[in-house]
Amino acid sequence: MRHVRSSLWAAAIAAGFLVTGCSLVTAAPGANQQASVPIPAARGAAIIGSSLVSMAKRLHTYQIKAEETLVSGTHTSVVNYFGSFSLPDSLDLDETLAGVNYRIVQLGSRAYVGAGSVYAVTRPIPVLTPWTGLARLLAADPPKSVAQLPDQTILSWICNVYQFTEPVPSGWLGVSAASLSPGLPKEALYTVWIDRQDNDLRQLEIQSTTGISGIGTVAMTAVQTYDAFNAPVHVSLPKSVS
Repeated sequence: MRHVRSSLWAAAIAAGFLVTGCSLVTAAPGANQQASVPIPAARGAAIIGSSLVSMAKRLHTYQIKAEETLVSGTHTSVVNYFGSFSLPDSLDLDETLAGVNYRIVQLGSRAYVGAGSVYAVTRPIPVLTPWTGLARLLAADPPKSVAQLPDQTILSWICNVYQFTEPVPSGWLGVSAASLSPGLPKEALYTVWIDRQDNDLRQLEIQSTTGISGIGTVAMTAVQTYDAFNAPVHVSLPKSVS
């Protein structure tokens, strides 16, 4: 389970994929999909792309708060994260999984996971900017249509909200496209919150239900909320490994 969880987290960060309700959002997770009628947004993809390019050029640090939910059969796994990133290669995250708290620290090519004074070496996450993966996805396979939902407020930011679907990419949930079961959905629903004033990506939600050979139907929902852009961040390794 630990390996699966770590694979999901690494894939989410690297590709910009995560999925559900974060307590920072003022509306309940998924409420925008159920209670609002989307309208076509002809320039939606261009607006999202412009925001992502701008962030890639000027962000050096940021904070993230996220919740990831994975449902397979009768098993539900929920992982919560909160922490800071110092680009391009350092992070300090608190993680809660099944009521147990962990710390994930990465400083350059050195990465560790653990709690208290006990830490183990883990694989460094190579890409710490979720918007990079999303930008590549939009450039390589632009959505056929983008819908705009009513504005929502994330903390103090009034955001334009856009929604679109994209095919589930190879590597989704850590498995190859060949491992996805036929006859089940192979698309992910993306909801993107763009700060109306600063044009910054403030929140990303992804929802997908698909089938994986040998596992069955898997539903994944995740949300990442971004804050504290370019605020001072100091990342240090645990004393037991430094």
